[in-house]
Amino acid sequence: MATLIVEHAGKRRAAELNGRTSIGRLSSSDVVIDHPTVSRTHAWIEQADGVYYIRDTGSINGILIDEKPVADRYPLKDGDCIRIGPASITFCDTTPHPHRDNTPAPQTKDFSETGILFTCQCGARLWMPASNSGMEATCRKCGEVLTIPDKHHKRTAAEAPLAPMRPAPPPPAPVVTEKALCSICQWELKPTDEIHKCPECGLTFHADCWSANCGCSAYGCKQVNALAPKEEAPARPIGDIGHPPDVAAAGPAPGLPKEHALLAGSVLAALLGALAFGIPALAVGVCCGIPIAMKKPLGKSPIVLLAALVSLIGFVGGIVFSWIWWL
Repeated sequence: MATLIVEHAGKRRAAELNGRTSIGRLSSSDVVIDHPTVSRTHAWIEQADGVYYIRDTGSINGILIDEKPVADRYPLKDGDCIRIGPASITFCDTTPHPHRDNTPAPQTKDFSETGILFTCQCGARLWMPASNSGMEATCRKCGEVLTIPDKHHKRTAAEAPLAPMRPAPPPPAPVVTEKALCSICQWELKPTDEIHKCPECGLTFHADCWSANCGCSAYGCKQVNALAPKEEAPARPIGDIGHPPDVAAAGPAPGLPKEHALLAGSVLAALLGALAFGIPALAVGVCCGIPIAMKKPLGKSPIVLLAALVSLIGFVGGIVFSWIWWL
């Protein structure tokens, strides 16, 4: 039995592997890791020929196994530490394989001297050391759990030692054939898999990949997020927008702005100051200079500055003109 020990956000939980297992941020994933750095469908784990493989489905942040990045399908072994986002996942394979790493003796040697040679029901030939007589072993070909016979086991003709053989000629180069791949997880589409075809762009997917991805994965396809739940915007309440203003009670319209009145007064005072030694222009200039000196908003208006300049010119010109006119 193979399990995943998932450690994330201070919690630890176990997940048993049974068939194809999806890991991602979606709540429909078999192993859910709710974190922004984890893609919706981040990785797949699948068993083939008794070996569990993990594969990245094109996620943004990728997968680390024993702190090393994995770019392609990777065979998992007992104790591998898988890093997906902030989560640490330990792969544990508890299937009884008491002699997983033992290498059989050469075929030209008599197996009866060092071990026990016996045949599984599927036809696979198995060899075990004589010291493991009575223990259980798993056939790598069919997965059947067998009891290892004792060293006095009577061999059949199929279990007889093989005669020395000449090295076989190298096999011919395999013919590369294009395999149909799922457009989301990039695993091969097998005849036994449930397949879904996009009705819009024609791409093929595993049925569970289509459901986990909420639709098609092709950019611009109308079936992207076709299965995603649609959220309806809440109705915005209509409040009291008030009453129209009462035009009759608004009062009289505003008169001439102050800055324009100062400008008009400075021009008129400059004309009158021509005969009064510039005194009217001086009075208007003082009125313009007070808000400028006090740095009030009115004094920052360019019209008020212009009115002050006209008053200054009218004051100087009035003194000169009146001196010539009267004296």
